[in-house]
Amino acid sequence: MKNLKRILVGIDYSDCCENALGEAARLANQSDGKLICLHVFDDEVLEQFQRHESFDRPAVIEEAQRRLETFVADQLGAGHDIECVVRVGHPFKELLHGVTDWKADLLVLGSRGFNQKDERRTGVFASRCIRKAPVPVLLVRKHQRDPFTRVVACVDFSATSDRAIVHALEIAEQSSCKLELLHVFISPLMVAADAYGLGPTLPPIDPAETKRILEDRLNSLADKLGADFPKVEITTFVQEGASIARTIIERLEESGADLVVLGTRGRTGLKSLLMGTTAEKLIHETPCSALAIKPEGFHYEVD
Repeated sequence: MKNLKRILVGIDYSDCCENALGEAARLANQSDGKLICLHVFDDEVLEQFQRHESFDRPAVIEEAQRRLETFVADQLGAGHDIECVVRVGHPFKELLHGVTDWKADLLVLGSRGFNQKDERRTGVFASRCIRKAPVPVLLVRKHQRDPFTRVVACVDFSATSDRAIVHALEIAEQSSCKLELLHVFISPLMVAADAYGLGPTLPPIDPAETKRILEDRLNSLADKLGADFPKVEITTFVQEGASIARTIIERLEESGADLVVLGTRGRTGLKSLLMGTTAEKLIHETPCSALAIKPEGFHYEVD
C-alpha cells in the first residue's frame, strides 16, 4: 500500500500480535512511513489494583512502557521509525482515538485476542474495529508469519470495491505477488424465486450466460487495471453460489490465498455504524488475513 505515512498497530501480546507487528513493519518500510505501536492498559483492570495502598500506578505504567519497547525491539530490531506508546483507558476507544491523534492511514491488528477460543473466527474486539475505525483495517492471522504471496480482491463493481482493488494492487505490487479479482454472484432467478416466490412466472435465465457476461466485465476491469500496474500478475475468477460469503470463503481456501481485500459498506442511513452482511461474515470466517476498506466519507464518533 502506498502513501502510508503513519501505521498504527495494536499490541496485546496475543498469539497473533507478533505477526501483526511484523506485517505492519513491512508495510511501513515499503512506504517509508512511521510505525506507532500502541498498548492499551485497560483502566478497569487498574481500578481493581488501586484499592490496595501498596499499588504504585506510575511504576506500573513505566514498567508497561519498558515491556512494550522491549517486545517491539526483540521482534523488529533496529532501523525502523518506531514510536512505542502505552495508554490507559478502554482499549477500543483508545485505539480509535490513536488513529485520529496520529492521523494514521492504516490500523493493523491481530485477528484474535486472548479471549477468543476459536482460532478460525475473528475476535470480537477486532471485528468492532473493522466496523468503526475510520481507516482501512488489516487483520493478520496467527499463521501469517511471512509476506503475502497470493492476494484476492473481492469485486462487486461498487465504488468501495474499486477502492479495495487499488489497495490490493498496491500490496501485490510491493510484495511481488499474484492478485486474483474474485466476483461471486447469485442467479437472479434464484433470488426472485426465494424472495418473492415468482419462480414459475419468470422467463428462464441461463446461469452460464450470466457468468459469461460477468467474466467479460471482470476481465475488462483487469485489463484496465493492468495498464496501471504492469508488474502485477492479475487473474480473474467468477463463481455462482447460493451464499456469496460462503462461496468466497471456499474460493479463498481453494486458491491458498493468504490475504483477502474487501470493501465494507453501510446500509442506507446507517453508514457510520454498519457494514454489509457479506463483509461481516467474511471478516468473521475468512481462513486468511483480511484488509477491510471503508466507503469514502466513512466516519464514527468515539465517545
